[in-house]
Amino acid sequence: MSEPHRLHPAAIVLMGLQIVRQFAIPALIPIVLRIINDGLGAVSLQTAVITGAILLALLGLSTAYGVLSWHRFTYRVEAGELRIEQGIVNHQRRYIPLERIQTFDTSQGLIQRALGVVSVRVETAGGGGASPEVSLLGIAQADSEQLRQALAAGRAGIAPETPEAFSADVTDVLPPPANVWKLSANDLLLAGSTGGRAGVALSIIVAAISLADNLIPYDRVEGLVERLTGVVVIIGVAVVVAFATWLLGIAGTILAHAGFTITQQGDHLLIERGLLERRRATIPIERIQAIRVLEGVIRQPFGLVELRVESAGYGAKAGESTVLCPLLRRKDVQAFLERMAPAMAVEGVFEPLPRKARRRYIFQVPVQIQFPLVIVPVSYFFYPLGLLSLLLIPAHMLLGYWQYRDAGWSVVGETLLLRWRMLGRTTAIVPRRRVQNGATQQNPFQRRAGLSNLSVRVPSGAGGASFGLMHMDHETALRLLAWFSPRR
Repeated sequence: MSEPHRLHPAAIVLMGLQIVRQFAIPALIPIVLRIINDGLGAVSLQTAVITGAILLALLGLSTAYGVLSWHRFTYRVEAGELRIEQGIVNHQRRYIPLERIQTFDTSQGLIQRALGVVSVRVETAGGGGASPEVSLLGIAQADSEQLRQALAAGRAGIAPETPEAFSADVTDVLPPPANVWKLSANDLLLAGSTGGRAGVALSIIVAAISLADNLIPYDRVEGLVERLTGVVVIIGVAVVVAFATWLLGIAGTILAHAGFTITQQGDHLLIERGLLERRRATIPIERIQAIRVLEGVIRQPFGLVELRVESAGYGAKAGESTVLCPLLRRKDVQAFLERMAPAMAVEGVFEPLPRKARRRYIFQVPVQIQFPLVIVPVSYFFYPLGLLSLLLIPAHMLLGYWQYRDAGWSVVGETLLLRWRMLGRTTAIVPRRRVQNGATQQNPFQRRAGLSNLSVRVPSGAGGASFGLMHMDHETALRLLAWFSPRR
C-alpha cells in the first residue's frame, strides 16, 4: 500500500451521479410536479427542448469532472500515515497519522453493488462532524480489505519487508472474531413492529396523500362519500393510515437492519447491516463514551429494548451507525454488554427522586403546554383548542407521575446510571472517566425546595452528548458533581 492507488474506474460514474443528483434532480422537480397537476400538455415543446439540452450539457460536464477527479485522486499508506492527494485545479495533499484513525466504515448501495465497488469512510479522533475525514467514493472490495489491514498493521507498528511477512503479521493484528451476535428474521419483524419509525412513515404517507390529491377522481366517488356518515369516513381513514404507517415502519426497519450482525474483533466492534445498502461500521471499544438503553412505550411491556452507543468517532449526523443493537430482551442486556463492551456491563439499584419532586413532575407538562393553550385562546376561534387542552390535562398529569416514578440514579463503582422518561424510558450508562463536564441548575422555586437539575456531558462527535435528570435533591446533585471531579 505504499504505492499510490487510484479509485476503481467505476468511481467516475459515481462522481457523475453525485453531480446529477445535486443539480439535475432539483431542476426537474418543478417540471414533474407541473405535469402531475396539469397534465403533459402543460409543458411546452420549447421548455422540453431547453430542459433536455441543459441535462445533456450537465451530463457531459459531470462525466468530464468525474474523469479528471478520478485521475487526480490517489491514496497510499506510507511512513505511518494515510496520504491522500486530490484536486483538479488546486492540488491538495492530506497526511493523516495512523494512530489518529478511529473508524474504518464501508457502505455499498445498489449502484455500487452492481459495479462491484464499496465506499470507504475514515474518521479520526478529532472528527465526528457531518463529513468524514476521508471518503473514498468507490474502490474494489479486495482493495478495501487490503487498506483496512494496512491501517491496522500501521497502527500496530508493523512494517515487514515481504508480503508474506505482512500477511502473517496482519493475522496477529486482526484476530479472529471473538463474539458474534446476529439479528434473526423474527427479531427483525418484531423490531419493525414495535420500533419508533412511525413518525417518519406517517410523514411519507401525508406527503403521498398530498401528491395524489389531484389524481383522485372526486367526481366519481362523490356519491359514495355522501352515502357514508362523516364518523365512519374519519374512522376508516384513521385505521388505514395507522395500518399503512405500521407497515412502512416495518419496511424501514428491514431496509435499515436486514442482516444485522455485530462482531467483536480485538478491540473493535464491527457492525454490518442493510438490505439495499450494505453498511459496515467500526466502533473502537475504547472510544465508547456511554450506552443508552431505550425502552419505547410499545416495547417496554414486552421487555424489549434498543441499545445505542455514544462514541467519540461519530457525530450527530452518523444516524443509524450509532445503533449498537436494534432489538434485545431486557434480561439479556447485561450478558450482551459483557460479551461486546465489558466496561459498560453494569447493573445497579436506582435511587428514586425525593417525594417533594413528585408534584413538580405531575404539574410540569400541564403548566408548560395546557396552561398557555387555555389562557391564549380568549377569542372564539381558539376556543375549541383550549377546550381540547382541558380534556388532555388528566392524561398529562398521569404521564408526569409516570415520569417521576421511573426517574432515578445509581452509582456502581466508577459508573453512573441515570434513568428518565419522556414517553419512552431511557437508561444511560456513563463511566466516570468519560464525563467531560457536569453541571447543576436551579430556578428560584427549586432553590426554595432544595432541588436542582443535573446534567452530564460526554465527548461524542463535534458537540458531545448530554444526559440529565430533573428535580434531584440539591445536596445529592452536588455530591455527584464532586464525584465527577478528577480531584475528588
